[in-house]
Amino acid sequence: YIPNKSPKFYINLAGGRTMYTKRNELYVFKANGFVEKNPKTIQQGDSIYLPEYKKDNFYEELVYSINTNLRLVINTLTTIYVLKNLL
Repeated sequence: YIPNKSPKFYINLAGGRTMYTKRNELYVFKANGFVEKNPKTIQQGDSIYLPEYKKDNFYEELVYSINTNLRLVINTLTTIYVLKNLL
């Protein structure tokens, strides 16, 4: 947790939005049980929820799955490259 960071910071840290994520809508579940829509900052203990559009098409889901897996591989390879060059 880093104080005074925006939800966008944490969303990007977790890998970013998907192609199905509603762009202007997010919810934060607070540690005290409250829910906030589109807050400006995140506090320790908060959980971010990004609603998605309904996925209707098999091919869209396939492309999404391939895209997600490729991003994971690219992020892993980038991390390995960076760590290798730091050591």
